[in-house]
Amino acid sequence: MSSDPARNVVLEASAGTGKTTVLVTRYLNLLRAGVDPANILAITFTRQAAAEMRERIIRELRADAERSADGTARWTALRDRLAEISISTIDAFCFSLLHEFPLEADLDPGFALADEIEIPNIIRQAVEQALVVGSGRARTDPDLAMLIAQLGPWRIRAALTHLLRRRLAAETTINRFLAGAPRDLTAAGVCRDAVTRLADRLSGPDGVRGRLLADGPDAGPFALIARDLSDLDGLAERDPIRIRAALDRCRDYFLTQEGK
Repeated sequence: MSSDPARNVVLEASAGTGKTTVLVTRYLNLLRAGVDPANILAITFTRQAAAEMRERIIRELRADAERSADGTARWTALRDRLAEISISTIDAFCFSLLHEFPLEADLDPGFALADEIEIPNIIRQAVEQALVVGSGRARTDPDLAMLIAQLGPWRIRAALTHLLRRRLAAETTINRFLAGAPRDLTAAGVCRDAVTRLADRLSGPDGVRGRLLADGPDAGPFALIARDLSDLDGLAERDPIRIRAALDRCRDYFLTQEGK
């Protein structure tokens, strides 16, 4: 039943149990039923398996020619068309499909596959181009400017390289993450909210901010932090990069490495 091409079959079995034999038999039975080899699509995972299957099919066709008149007639009809008996790998099938319809796939008709040696260089070029484009857009996009300023070129290169190497899954993951984020979330809004909450926390009835400014050292890192603390209300109206810098200074001075 599994070798009857008129039936749809899902075959699951461990390695070496005959799955390839079933596929070869189904292919041969299609040929014996008069199906043109150009209309048969057979796909396997590796080139070695594809070559082995094609060899077995041709060998069986020769054997059929020696066993019966129908087999002889079939071999005579196919002998000069053996190139049409094709077992493809998944990537080879996709490649041939794109070559046949390049314009529909929005591709250059003369495109070629990049080999494993070329891919790292292509990724590196794409990352550098993204940095150039991003730096240009950062002149008019404050959120992007803050991202580049905070992460720095090295970390951005590493992140983009990581995403490109996992590009098949990255887009879905990023879209899922962004779908749960507030639509009105911006760097400026987050910075203003953070500095406002800090001002409210330090301006309570216990006078924490006043005591910090009165008791803190007059020199060293705290001198710059004291300026930030004394101007928290005005700081909320500054640009996000300056707000973030002030918050970072406070965090580094007051919190432990564990953020406590």
